Amino acid sequence: MIAAGLLFLVWLSLTRSAEPLSLVAAGVVTALALLVRRWILPAGWAGGGEAWRRPHRVAVYLVTLAWRLLQSTAYTCWVILFRREEGRILALPTSLCHPVAQFVLSTSITLTPSTISLLYEDDLLYIHWLGVKGSSGDWRSIKDVLERQLLQLWEGCGRDRS
Repeated sequence: MIAAGLLFLVWLSLTRSAEPLSLVAAGVVTALALLVRRWILPAGWAGGGEAWRRPHRVAVYLVTLAWRLLQSTAYTCWVILFRREEGRILALPTSLCHPVAQFVLSTSITLTPSTISLLYEDDLLYIHWLGVKGSSGDWRSIKDVLERQLLQLWEGCGRDRS
């Protein structure tokens, strides 16, 4: 019910119209979106609900992600302008087991300049990374910092690496 209300409000804010036809269209589009969501997602899927119970950690994650984006943007500009860049595909082990946490990590890495998430398979995340030839790069620090904070958001979903 909350999702329907939010979608309805988003529609109204984007169209900026309270005409009867617009209200009917908002109701129809909202209903269709919720039906498609129910059809696509499995029954009982919790989504990212447990993370939103920790808003302070969500805020810390978003600030960290913004800082990493700034750092990575500067690094990527430096690599492109002054160095010889080399792209490579890396397989990074991860400890995340919750599908939403995995999605957030892969999306965050893709948002970060010089990296693109390619595939999440079992406990490996494959990324394409643009770096200076011969350097170990900043991809590990990006992944490790973000993953550590996601493990705090989705407690109990980490895998034991021993």
